[in-house]
Amino acid sequence: MKTCSFEQYVETEETNLKLQRRRTFEPKCTISIKGNVLSFIEKQAQRATDKETGGIIGGFGSAEEGTIVISHVSDGGPAANCSPKFFSRDTQYCQRIVDKWASESSGKIDYLGEWHKHFEKDPRPSFRDLQTLKEIARSPDYHVATALLLIIGSSNTRSSLRVFLIDHNGQCVSMDWQFWNKNLNT
Repeated sequence: MKTCSFEQYVETEETNLKLQRRRTFEPKCTISIKGNVLSFIEKQAQRATDKETGGIIGGFGSAEEGTIVISHVSDGGPAANCSPKFFSRDTQYCQRIVDKWASESSGKIDYLGEWHKHFEKDPRPSFRDLQTLKEIARSPDYHVATALLLIIGSSNTRSSLRVFLIDHNGQCVSMDWQFWNKNLNT
């Protein structure tokens, strides 16, 4: 598994966006993604020809525990806000999805983070993405200390899928991911 520091854009009064390095955030964990999740994200991205799309991801484990398995995924919901450079999910719809996952799994499956599409070959989080995921990692309502962000690029295939972990300070690390191995006993 490869981890790397990510340079974060921070707004300042002198400049609109200034590139600034922050302290190193180096989580050590394995991230596995089930095939049904990958297929769903690819299909949703292929359908979104001129607008970003996305949703939430669920599963089990955490960066702090050292293993994360992404086993569930949703769309953005009927009231999602989609444009060529912006995506915002339907919060009430996605909450019902998370509640269903938790209920059907006796609490084993929970919210892990967000996914969405960017129209870039090699996608990376925007300033807005980092702010949103930082707020999620800080909020006790989300049950995550470190939030996951999956971004699929313009190829609409898993080869352009990038995975990021964002902590409560807004620090972001690009993470390698693997196809879920059924022998993980999960």
